[in-house]
Amino acid sequence: MILHNYEFSNYSEKVRLLLSYKDVSWKSVNIPSYGVKPDYTRLTGGYRRAPALQIGADVYCDTRLIAAVLEDLFPSPTIYPGESMEQVKAQCEAIIYWAENSLMRPLALYVTGLHADEFPMAFHIDRAKLHGKPPPSLNKVRESARTYFPQMKAQLQWIEGLLSGGQKFILSDALSLADLAVYQCPWFLEKITGSLSLLDGFPKVLQWIDRVRAVGQGERSSISAKVALGLASDSFPKDLIHDTTYQISEKIELGSMVEVCPFNEYSSSYGKLVHVDETRIVICNTSVDLGDIFVHFPRLGYRLWEKCVENA
Repeated sequence: MILHNYEFSNYSEKVRLLLSYKDVSWKSVNIPSYGVKPDYTRLTGGYRRAPALQIGADVYCDTRLIAAVLEDLFPSPTIYPGESMEQVKAQCEAIIYWAENSLMRPLALYVTGLHADEFPMAFHIDRAKLHGKPPPSLNKVRESARTYFPQMKAQLQWIEGLLSGGQKFILSDALSLADLAVYQCPWFLEKITGSLSLLDGFPKVLQWIDRVRAVGQGERSSISAKVALGLASDSFPKDLIHDTTYQISEKIELGSMVEVCPFNEYSSSYGKLVHVDETRIVICNTSVDLGDIFVHFPRLGYRLWEKCVENA
């Protein structure tokens, strides 16, 4: 298990906790938080968002898919505890969508605006480009703290509400994936600002943060990007099981050169389409020195279209 991540990435923290919760030993490759990421994009076919989980010559992008892969490989302890796994999973997905879209985005804009001067200007330009925005001025970044503070603050009390039933974690007395997804929001707040003072009025949230934090990061060791690329080169992608009845709605044939990109962001991966089903898109990223690498994306949240990649 090789996790390509950077230290203050909230989505990476979600997976680091998950690996520890599953009691999985793992290797960490530190990637740049912005700008050019040559080793990482060689592996992913151009995809720039963190984190990605590498297992040999298979690379899994997006925490939604990474969580599913780890749950399949290491089903105990489950991240969907309860009598009905399907019901708990649906509840988790609803909470995760809120936390990672409605809450995390304004929180990140507030925090980076508040500490705008502590980030390189290249970082702000990189994030604007990722979201299809023009390069901002430093004053514009600073203004985002005032703009997004009320949007973020209004939602923090909802976490207290989720914990108001007397249970230890969001859904029950057992930790679930919903906890790890929501936790990354106060974690990022504390990571950048050094304080959780905004949560002083929410005692249940502060107690819950301590419980989730106690999961830790497990048996972790660092390796270089060069070593990780070498392991990919020495490996072969795992065989894929195809559903021959699945109709690709985009009307693209397997074997076509395609582009895969998250909706509303500019972080594309290019390669040959080798698999599509209701839950996953897989492309083959081929290079002379690394050979074939299968790059996996969740179906949900990603666009797929046929693309000429000569100049990609």
